[in-house]
Amino acid sequence: MGCKPSIFASSNTQSNTAHPQRLKVSNDKLNQSQTTRFVENCLIVLLADESSIEEENLKQLRHVISALRIFTDSDACFTFINYIHVEKIFLVISPEYKQFIDRIHHLSQILKVYVFDPKIQMLNNIYDPIVQPNIFRNTTDLCNQLREDRELFELDYVVIRTVLPLWSDEVALKCKASFLLVQYMRDVVIRYKFENDAKDRFVEFCREHYADNDQQLCEIDDFDRTYRPQKALYWLTRTTFVSRILNRIQHTLEIDLQYKISFIIKHIHVQLAHFSDQNDSLSKETSWTFYRGKTMLQHEFDALLRNSSGGLLSFSCFIMANRNKNVAIDLLHRLITVNPQRIAILFEIYIDRTKHVISPFALLENSDHEDHSKKGDICFTIGTVFRIQSTEPVNEFSIEMWQVKLILVDDSDSQLFHLVEPLRNNDIQTNPLAYAGKLLVEMGDFDRAEQFYLQILLDPSVLNQPRRNCRIQTALGSVFILKNEFDKALGHYQQALKASLSCLPSDHPDLIPIHNAIGDCYYKTGNYLLALQSYERAAQLIQPNMQSIDQQTLDDLNNHIVNTRKHLNNSA
Repeated sequence: MGCKPSIFASSNTQSNTAHPQRLKVSNDKLNQSQTTRFVENCLIVLLADESSIEEENLKQLRHVISALRIFTDSDACFTFINYIHVEKIFLVISPEYKQFIDRIHHLSQILKVYVFDPKIQMLNNIYDPIVQPNIFRNTTDLCNQLREDRELFELDYVVIRTVLPLWSDEVALKCKASFLLVQYMRDVVIRYKFENDAKDRFVEFCREHYADNDQQLCEIDDFDRTYRPQKALYWLTRTTFVSRILNRIQHTLEIDLQYKISFIIKHIHVQLAHFSDQNDSLSKETSWTFYRGKTMLQHEFDALLRNSSGGLLSFSCFIMANRNKNVAIDLLHRLITVNPQRIAILFEIYIDRTKHVISPFALLENSDHEDHSKKGDICFTIGTVFRIQSTEPVNEFSIEMWQVKLILVDDSDSQLFHLVEPLRNNDIQTNPLAYAGKLLVEMGDFDRAEQFYLQILLDPSVLNQPRRNCRIQTALGSVFILKNEFDKALGHYQQALKASLSCLPSDHPDLIPIHNAIGDCYYKTGNYLLALQSYERAAQLIQPNMQSIDQQTLDDLNNHIVNTRKHLNNSA
């Protein structure tokens, strides 16, 4: 969270000096594969001397954060950390590697650094005063601090999407696509009919990826035995594998992970709708106000919120807020203490209960929720949209912050209606995943769009349907064109042509754009002869279909042919 790790002295020095412990582990553990997939937002990286690593203490660390990577070589550790771009890292080092802090303190993926020093080899003042680490003498205190830091991180690691009135066309297109993607994926999940074994497949997946965490395995067993659709909200609000995976997918949009957990998303949405109806009968209040704290980096705040009045905002996850303003202020105090370089944001959410809204929300105090610490909370479904009424700097409770006043949007909002109008298109609803990939492209997130489409191709039903296969192969070709990877683009366009020819005659006009795209790939790689052949084949298919081809396509294709012939003549 930020450009520099947050490194502070422990709040319990006396406790940290007690019960020295050693870490010890077998060589097999140290040589474990580093390619295991991550299913949570954060991981622990341990850099320590092999003689000081103990397996029982690794077990305790995994109870806090399941993903744990162990290194005894600082160069290998540095390489691995630089490879991490999506997840955030809690780094634990032994005293022998104290100089390693200088190598990584500028990396944004490092959340915090801890020194595990059971032998009391070092004192706090041996470090540069700018980099003052947490020093721990025993694993219990280290894990307690890690647990607190992880929970604080997850509370703040919430993605917001905004559509603002004064953006330039390019910025507006990207942000609109980002906003629509959340709305669309939620709608797809809500409409989707899941297989009867959806829970079993999710449980199997989780057991595989939490195999080294006996604590979470017990939670998974409990989920397997007791989960019911009417208990979905209960699992959302517990700090277990379910909420952690849900928190992850709002950032990564991993299609397979979303698919595996989407039955829970749908059940939570339905349960919120049920409780929302109860809210109307249980409360006579005509309006509610709730509060939620969050921090942002300066450039994020400038881009998304500073001049946002009159715009729309949505959260990419199930979001909770509290009636008690002090709860949100306390969260901001804790967050800014750990990360003083971030901007404190206080969201004040106003709900006019006399108006009807599509997106359900529910008071947890009116539900049969078992976690009493959540009483006073309200939970909004994924993608709930708010109107930004104002954004103003305030100085209250000894903290400088920005107060963003939000109003829950109702069904009559014309801006939102027109914004989501493309989602009502029948063609889009027929090919939902392809459209989601298109939105990723419009966001400029080409790498994620690539992975999205590649995941779709793993579905046998796509490969076995030539038209769907062609559509996805063509989309992948377009993504690689945008990434200037023309050889890869060519391969996918050729696959698209092969799929199309399996169900269409060779002179069908639908083949024109594919031949044209293949020509573009050959042209970009300097293979002008094959480019000309592809362009001319497209031109041949146009002749009997002139009335259905627009003039711009004709002009572009003629220009391609002329330019390609010039290159061939010049190289002759």
